[in-house]
Amino acid sequence: MYSLSTGDPTPSPRIAKTEIFAVDVQTGNRRVVFSDVGLDWVLLPAYPAGGERQTIVTAGNRIFARGLPRNSYRGGWPTYPAALYELKIDGSNQGRKIFDIEGTLETGSNFRNLFVDPTGDRVGYLTYENGTPYMYLRETNRGALLRRVDLSRITLDCLVTNIGFLRNGQRIYFTLNTGDDDATSQASYDRVGSYVMKTDGSPPQRTARTSNLVAPLSGSRNLYAGQLPSSFLYVADPATKARRSYATSATGVLDFFRLSADARMVAFIEEQRAYRPVATIALVIRWIDLMSGREQSLPPISTKPVVLPWMNLIGWLPAD
Repeated sequence: MYSLSTGDPTPSPRIAKTEIFAVDVQTGNRRVVFSDVGLDWVLLPAYPAGGERQTIVTAGNRIFARGLPRNSYRGGWPTYPAALYELKIDGSNQGRKIFDIEGTLETGSNFRNLFVDPTGDRVGYLTYENGTPYMYLRETNRGALLRRVDLSRITLDCLVTNIGFLRNGQRIYFTLNTGDDDATSQASYDRVGSYVMKTDGSPPQRTARTSNLVAPLSGSRNLYAGQLPSSFLYVADPATKARRSYATSATGVLDFFRLSADARMVAFIEEQRAYRPVATIALVIRWIDLMSGREQSLPPISTKPVVLPWMNLIGWLPAD
C-alpha cells in the first residue's frame, strides 16, 4: 500500500486530498482503499524533505495514520494539532481517533518514525522534545501510554534512520547514523550501528556497527541495503557467513523499505533526481520476492522537490 497526496503543485502547497492505494503484486492492479475527501480531518503524510520518515503504517490488517483537523489546515506541512487515527478500509472512508500527538503550537509536534507491531496492537514513534529524542509506545485500543524512553544517552548526535518491531513483536530494532558531519562528535561516530532493545525501556544493545540494516529476518539472517550509491539489496547470515545479493533495475536512490509479514517480499521507493533544465523527481515503487529474486515495479510518479504530488510507501496488506 502507498499514499498519494495531490493538490497545488507549488512550494508550501495546499493538499487537496490524500488517497491510499492497495496494489495486487500478482497483477499490478491497484484500488483506492481510503480517501480523506469529505472528512473533517485530513491525512498528513510525511514531509518529503524532512526527517519524519513515516506517518502512515499498517499491520495485522489495520492501518494507522496521522491526521490534522481540516479547519486547522491552511496549507504546507503543519504538524500541530495532530492525532493518530485508525482508518477503516471497508469503503466507508471513516477513521477512529486514538490519541492526540504531543506538541505545542509554537514547536509543532516533531512526530516521526511511526512503526507498529506485527498484530497492530501497539504503535511506536519518535519525538524531539527540547532537543531530546524520546521513543513512545502506545496501545492502539484507547491510545494508553505504555512506555516513554529517553534515547539521548544512546543516540548522542546520531539520527535514528530505521526503527521497527522484530517479527515476534517482543523487541524493537533500530539503526543510528550520523547527521551533519561538521556537527558530529567522535563519540557520536562511535554510536553508529544497529541496535535491539526490549519494550520495557531497558538500555539498547548494539548488534552490529553497520547502519544499513533494513530489517531482521528469521534466525540470524538480516536484510541489508547496499551502501549508496549502489542500488542493490542483500541478505546476510552472520552465523553461517552466507550471503545472497539482489540486483535491481533501479538507477536512483533506494529508501523507505517495507518488509511483508512473512518476510518474503520487500517493497521500497526509488528516487530518481534530475537537475537540468529544472529540478525534477521521479518516484518509483519497486518490490522484490526474496525467494525467487523477481523484481516488479509501478510506473513512476513525477514531481518536484517539496511540492505535490507526493507519495509515501506504507507497507503490506494481506490479500483478500
